[in-house]
Amino acid sequence: MLNSTSFHKPVLKETVISFLQGCSNRSVIVDATLGDGGHLKSILDVINKDILILAIDRDLEAIERSKARLMSHGHFQTIKWLDDDYSKIHVWLKELDIKGVSFALFDLGVSTHQLMDARRGFSLKSDGPLDMRMDTRQHLTASVIVNTWNKVKLGDIFSKYGEEPKARRIADAIVSVRKKQKIVTTFDLLKIVEGIVGGKRANRRVHPATKAFMALRIATNDELNSLSYAINSFLEVLHPSGRIVVISYNSLEDRIVKKAFKDQAFGRMITKKPIQPTYDDIKKNPRSRSAKLRCFEKKD
Repeated sequence: MLNSTSFHKPVLKETVISFLQGCSNRSVIVDATLGDGGHLKSILDVINKDILILAIDRDLEAIERSKARLMSHGHFQTIKWLDDDYSKIHVWLKELDIKGVSFALFDLGVSTHQLMDARRGFSLKSDGPLDMRMDTRQHLTASVIVNTWNKVKLGDIFSKYGEEPKARRIADAIVSVRKKQKIVTTFDLLKIVEGIVGGKRANRRVHPATKAFMALRIATNDELNSLSYAINSFLEVLHPSGRIVVISYNSLEDRIVKKAFKDQAFGRMITKKPIQPTYDDIKKNPRSRSAKLRCFEKKD
């Protein structure tokens, strides 16, 4: 049964809507990272029925949750649900015979529901299978990476995707442990990482193992390559005066977005500096503290 308190709180919701309402052309809107549908609900509340919305997520459970949440909304019929990776936007536009996109939103990272579900393996707080797949249909899991990839590749993951100073030591420890027994659960991995970086202390806001877990999640889902390809794909199909809004949660994502936007000669980055949550925003939703929002607008 759906519990509204477990829904992901949409980050910088008012800012997203203000950028949407500033679009002169709003014929095709894409929510590229549907999640629990928080931003989508806000979008539905301010549009008319003539607008087509593409709601994309590679997590089938997220799509089903959002459908159940929004089915009573008056604009529900304007939504086309796509269970796929947002990097395949060209494929879907061709299949649906859509010429371009007016407004696109990317809210990156992991949803509250995914973090709360121990079966998904994203959380440091609950024990579960070492999975971390956004799309549970794909074969590669975090467990496969941890238990089969060599020491050098593991070190590269933690260093490149997590910017973890002790990346090589963590990789060494993983390889040493798996020689004796398979690393099966999130707590199995957490114990190994904590042995290198230390455990959670009461005065620390972020758990020391967060970087390592984030890096493994990024590698499992090929998130950075997918993001880079998707942003450039959306820029190609953007209508004149169309806008792309991206909310990122780590420096790796933000650098990709910033570079993609700055490299375009056919538009401008509206946000000269990224917009970040206020103190009140963070107080209401602590997970928003690292959010950075950037907006690009194509020339008319």
